[in-house]
Amino acid sequence: MAARFTSATVFPVIINTVVMPMFFLSGAMYPLQPAPGWMQKLAHLDPVAYGVDLIRGALLGRDHMFFQPLPEV
Repeated sequence: MAARFTSATVFPVIINTVVMPMFFLSGAMYPLQPAPGWMQKLAHLDPVAYGVDLIRGALLGRDHMFFQPLPEV
């Protein structure tokens, strides 16, 4: 998806409207377990949430992950 901007000041506004909601829904600043159900469902659609969850699992262990990994075989 390409867009042509006539001014360089428009780009940060457009990016922030996309990136900021993804960041807040990712669970990077707060845990997603106590979040409302609608927010948890939106977090499942957020690719940033999966990255944050992988890092949290690597640093703190599987018990702290929101998205449960596949069982070990």
